[in-house]
Amino acid sequence: MTNSTAAFCGAAYTGRSIKPPRGEPSGNPTPQMTMHSHDDWTKTLNTLVDSAVREIPAQEIFIQTPRGAAVAASRRTELPDRLRTLLFLINGRRRMFEYRDLLPRYRNIDDTFDMLTRKGYIEPLSGSNAPR
Repeated sequence: MTNSTAAFCGAAYTGRSIKPPRGEPSGNPTPQMTMHSHDDWTKTLNTLVDSAVREIPAQEIFIQTPRGAAVAASRRTELPDRLRTLLFLINGRRRMFEYRDLLPRYRNIDDTFDMLTRKGYIEPLSGSNAPR
């Protein structure tokens, strides 16, 4: 590392190489990406695959629960970006058929809404199944 690189990185160049801790293989360690949250998405995925998904009526309206609103507002979230983006769109004004029209390329939108409901992020608005 040159002095200009060290200045850019904010570190002082000592001229020594960094050695891995004892027991670690030499060379560049492979970074391990893990999701640190209380939800285990593999269990969630297995549950969804094994359980029957209900067909959501076209007139159903969904709202965010307090938990869902907190997750949508937080930058550090327990949801993948794709689900968090969908959670942003759920505002208690659109009916299910509008989400299907708005997001035609979003595959398995009924499954996703069902999962968000089961996880407690959204809930159906009571009496929303009546025609508008």
